[in-house]
Amino acid sequence: AYYWTSYSSYKLSDVYNGELYFRKCIDLARANFGEHARALSFAYNKLGGIYALKGDNYKAFELLKKAFEIRKTTLEDSNIYLVFAHNNIALGYELIKDHENQLYHLERSMELMQKYHPDRVSSLYVLWYRLSEAYKLLGDSKKHNYYLLKSVESKEKTLPPLHGSH
Repeated sequence: AYYWTSYSSYKLSDVYNGELYFRKCIDLARANFGEHARALSFAYNKLGGIYALKGDNYKAFELLKKAFEIRKTTLEDSNIYLVFAHNNIALGYELIKDHENQLYHLERSMELMQKYHPDRVSSLYVLWYRLSEAYKLLGDSKKHNYYLLKSVESKEKTLPPLHGSH
């Protein structure tokens, strides 16, 4: 999945060490801040990414779901981290091939991003792209192409102008 590519250069020992590290973070967050701490949601999210890299998609999904539930109950709609939480749980649903729920959370992420953070163009083009891929997985080529074009158009807004063009 798109999100996990930042982890792809890790060696297996890095993944193992990351798993140990984020398990310790979970224990510390629980002990110091309780079961609904935002720090706990961060650690669940990162550990979910590690399980996705290991190919344990259902364990990854469980952890991403825990992270989402914490953020959903502790953050306002306008908080950018709730936008990211919808995006991350959409990745979890993609891992377990539940594309209807994947699409729901991508659309909710996009809705919140456009309403509260329209200036975050780099995040918008990623969301447009992820929506295009979700529609592709659902077999809707018309919407896939529409959102892919939106992604390209949005990405072009982030690029500097070419030399010699006005």
